[in-house]
Amino acid sequence: MNLYIATCGMGLGHASRCLALAEEARRRGIEVTFSTYAGEAARLLKSRGFEVYEAPSLSYLLNGEGDLDFKLTIAKGPLELRKLAVHVALEAKYLKRAEPDVVISDSRLSTVIAAKLLGLPSALIINQLKLIIPRRRPIGGAKLSLKLGVERLGCEVLSVAWSQSSKIIIPDFPPPLTISTDNLYIPRRLKDKVKLVGPLLGEELRGLERKEEAKRRVGVEGPLVLMSAGGLREERLKLLRAVVSGFSDVQGLLVLASASLPGRRGLLLKRGGLRVYAWLPERGSLLKAADVLVTHGGHTSIAEAMCTATPMVIAPLKGHTERLGNAKAMERLGVARVVDLERQGAEGLREAVLEVMKDDSYRARAEEVAREALRYWGVDGAMREAVELAGASLH
Repeated sequence: MNLYIATCGMGLGHASRCLALAEEARRRGIEVTFSTYAGEAARLLKSRGFEVYEAPSLSYLLNGEGDLDFKLTIAKGPLELRKLAVHVALEAKYLKRAEPDVVISDSRLSTVIAAKLLGLPSALIINQLKLIIPRRRPIGGAKLSLKLGVERLGCEVLSVAWSQSSKIIIPDFPPPLTISTDNLYIPRRLKDKVKLVGPLLGEELRGLERKEEAKRRVGVEGPLVLMSAGGLREERLKLLRAVVSGFSDVQGLLVLASASLPGRRGLLLKRGGLRVYAWLPERGSLLKAADVLVTHGGHTSIAEAMCTATPMVIAPLKGHTERLGNAKAMERLGVARVVDLERQGAEGLREAVLEVMKDDSYRARAEEVAREALRYWGVDGAMREAVELAGASLH
């Protein structure tokens, strides 16, 4: 059986969860070929020994403060549509070359379209089916009605596109643990195709381990904060600068931060208890040992923290409605504090981390959530769906 996985290359979250699926496929003797955007995601996949086809990047746009600019992204739409056409042509070329039995697309419409054109069975991995237009200030009346109408229309248009896939795999937890609660409205035309399987995480995160035991295993003593910078380069730098500013002079605390540069290795910065690395290859073990995870609110990072009983401090990007929704869901669940970097700054980030570490209720709740979350291991379910699709195509 040959498996073709096309993953979104914006940040590393999509690539990380597809790696978990690919590693399991490789253990089963399945040949895996990847497609993603040129850049860090491609470097990460290649570092694990997979063949990777590369395509030009597609991305949302940020403003001068490093926050998502929805209007600018929409204004650039015609150019991005041209890129989409290029991607479809490239994906068709790569699919013909790879000759897969089944195609998996993680949030890449171009691959879904190319697979449909070539008559190949495909499964879509996605955790954001609903379009939500960001607003900095509350609105009401006619403006609110217009906003909701545009969101409904956008959802319907996207659902037509996503419906070209054979199956839709949602890598999330069922309620009440669902991460992307605000973004998982499922249109009627997609309901029969949707399978909620649980998050796609690496095998090293399977099984709950006591923080004290995990710390001994990685050689860490005392309180540990892990910072994982994700998203686009500008987003990572914004969160990383806040961590450097907020924790350079903190005593009695080890803060390990990753700049998420898989092509590089080594220590980039050392100040007091703060260590900034280009890449943390043992991130899974460190996450099991961490007392707090500082994150931008990406879906994969949150799922990893939930399964390792790690409380979170989440600083989502302004205007990024998916991450804002993820962060609020975790705050409601009692396992996270949400920080507005624009308003609270590095000082607010540090205060939130110290508060979460001091308040035992966060750790207790995180352990409760982890015991429930580990019941849902999405890699197994996603592999069943892929094998079923491949069987249908082979027969």
